Amino acid sequence: MKALCNIFKRKSKDEGLVLYKGAEVELNPNVFGPGLRAESKPASFVFGSGGVGDYINWCSSIKYIHETYPHVDGQLFTSELFLGVARHLFGNYPRWRVEHLDTFPTNHVQGSILAFPKPNSQLLNACGAHLMDLGFAYFLCKSPPPPEHNYLLEINYNGVWKWPELDPKSSYAVFTPGSTTDVREMPVQAFDELVAFTKSKGITPVFLGKRVLSKEYKAKFLNYDFSQGIDLRERTDLLEAVQVMRGARFVIGLDNGLLHMAGTTDVPIIFGHNIASPEHRYLRRRKGLTLDMVVSEKDLACIGCQSKMRFIDKHDFRFCFFKDREPEKEKLCLVHLFEDGSREWKLAIEKVLSFARR
Repeated sequence: MKALCNIFKRKSKDEGLVLYKGAEVELNPNVFGPGLRAESKPASFVFGSGGVGDYINWCSSIKYIHETYPHVDGQLFTSELFLGVARHLFGNYPRWRVEHLDTFPTNHVQGSILAFPKPNSQLLNACGAHLMDLGFAYFLCKSPPPPEHNYLLEINYNGVWKWPELDPKSSYAVFTPGSTTDVREMPVQAFDELVAFTKSKGITPVFLGKRVLSKEYKAKFLNYDFSQGIDLRERTDLLEAVQVMRGARFVIGLDNGLLHMAGTTDVPIIFGHNIASPEHRYLRRRKGLTLDMVVSEKDLACIGCQSKMRFIDKHDFRFCFFKDREPEKEKLCLVHLFEDGSREWKLAIEKVLSFARR
């Protein structure tokens, strides 16, 4: 292995390409047997072609790589939005680097291992697998994840509290109104009803989210009545959002990245599912109550369309399958999910409020 390291070269502003020099380390005895040493080798892992929910789930595989293969000098490249989270989780790993995605052409070690999801050619993607499983498949060619690593990593970030209008010790709940696709937008009437219901319980609604998630991902907000709570949209980074969510009575929303980030804490979460089946999105965490809101297939055959529809021509799951085929059926999943005045969601709110967190 020591000889092989000579093929690895890093770009230098002053010297052009320079040979990569690893550290001498002991290989994992559980994998290679006892007493074997070699020079460490570089590897690049790219978090691209995904959103926040994808990335935080993929992080479990990165921790596994670090703990299982000490001969790997990892370089993780990710988006501006997720960079702070990645550095918080992995920035103290010896011989590892966490870099902005834009620096990849300069900082990637030529000739080294490169692992990343490949847009438009990946055989397995978020339409057919759990996001955490995908991380192990993309970066390790491994499935399923080892049981002890099959959980979201915990984030215990405590930064300066920047929002004087929100008392961190008060009773508040976090709503996550942003959506990257039309088919995953909580209906305005349902959203406003749930905000009002939460207020009726003596709990202050707080709104979190950002419009620009990455170069590929943009979120939007419908015409919700944000005047009914404390609007912190565009006013937190992801770590700060986790800090706010961790102190909430509950977090609520419809299949979005902030719900997965909330899963890095023990906050109760009300997680709505429609185009993706729960088995592909449920939160794998060691502690914390999660209530999954979903429509039964008996009531709506097409629920979970993204997870089960196959062999259909040129369909983009960002839009409802019935949009142009049978417009009267468009987004019926949202109608069923929030029927009877969002009755099931209100029951879920009552349940999480009665839940005693440890």
